Amino acid sequence: MMSLGAVDGAMELDGAASDSGFDDDSTDMFANMMSAMTQRQSRSSSVPGAKQLGDLLDDLSVGSKRQERRLASHIAGNGDDHPAARVLHHLARTILHLCSMLATSAGRHMPVELGVQIAQQALELVPELAVGDWAREFCACAGAAGVRGLRLQWVRGCRPYRTACAKCGGLVDMVCTPRLPLGFGVVLPICSARLSRRSQAQWKMCPCGCEHEGCIEGRHFEFDCPPAEFGEVGGPDLQVAVRCRRSGFHSFRTIVADEWVLGGEVAYSVCAQSLRASSAIAIGAVALGADVNGDIGWAPGTGGLPHSWGYCLERHPAELGFLLFGESDKRTLPESECVFFGGLGATQEARTPEAVLPTVREGDTLVVALDSTRGRLTFHFGAQTLRLQLPEEALGQPLALAVGLKYAGDAVRVSRPDGDASLA
Repeated sequence: MMSLGAVDGAMELDGAASDSGFDDDSTDMFANMMSAMTQRQSRSSSVPGAKQLGDLLDDLSVGSKRQERRLASHIAGNGDDHPAARVLHHLARTILHLCSMLATSAGRHMPVELGVQIAQQALELVPELAVGDWAREFCACAGAAGVRGLRLQWVRGCRPYRTACAKCGGLVDMVCTPRLPLGFGVVLPICSARLSRRSQAQWKMCPCGCEHEGCIEGRHFEFDCPPAEFGEVGGPDLQVAVRCRRSGFHSFRTIVADEWVLGGEVAYSVCAQSLRASSAIAIGAVALGADVNGDIGWAPGTGGLPHSWGYCLERHPAELGFLLFGESDKRTLPESECVFFGGLGATQEARTPEAVLPTVREGDTLVVALDSTRGRLTFHFGAQTLRLQLPEEALGQPLALAVGLKYAGDAVRVSRPDGDASLA
């Protein structure tokens, strides 16, 4: 397992297969679905670069290893040879260089504090002054390379954190606190800086983390394209994931955010835009070793699944009476349980009895905070707060937001609350 932590004490980076339970009808339906999928893969075999079903299944089996390789450069213990550390050091050197230039131009003694303030304002207005070769440390997906799309903002009251892209492994968003060495052991702490390639969170199109279009795991969710503006057709809205509308077999399938929380606490706003009869949703976090969607009905934290923790609501469809003719249902929680909060090795802080656990309804929005450094998962349901302390082996490990949806057409939106990724 990987361990991520602060890489420089002088520079703040982090603050710190089982029985499916199918009946005969469901088994036949699933067999027909697999047969059709195999035929589609066979038909596409003549297309250059197309992958066979077996190859794609092999990709799924190494999904977590693939993610580890992409985050390998962020492993602690590499000293200054670390993406966030290189960015932080370059930022501090840039500020000192600008201060030196200001002092030279002034022709007289200039207070260091004033020089730092002027340098900060200049960098916020013209971030290109600070963006050098270290811009390549940030995510370069979708052509967002170099300076383009990279923002620098000075923030107050925001704890240090950092996230990395699940696809390319580059930094996506980070808050750090440069400390300027003034000589003789004197260090000047300044306002924290937020550097981000994008300000909003989004989902991975394929939960397994592969880069193959049409991966079999990507079929569980759909991403709608927003209305065209000025005649231009945009790409899919990756902030809103929709459980496949054509599905007639209802079981939990999980979608994962496209970024990993490497350190500090990052908060996400999760809105249940559409839930059939407000009957089922799972919200939680996964670590690198999680076998996401490794079994039918996979939902974070449930059934003792390793490397995953969270909240799960699953009401009985028989009581609700909304299943249509020909539809089948695979239950994840025990028959006697409708709401769950926990996970393997996790403990609840200020334990909440199941009877008073909140019930997520269609239209509800809750804030989920992932703290990789302290190994905590916090849910804010309006005025109610639930918190899980993850097991010791999860401390310092990368975490990613994960949401499970069960019924066709259910939809969930992810965003950053108030545009700020850190909770006060």
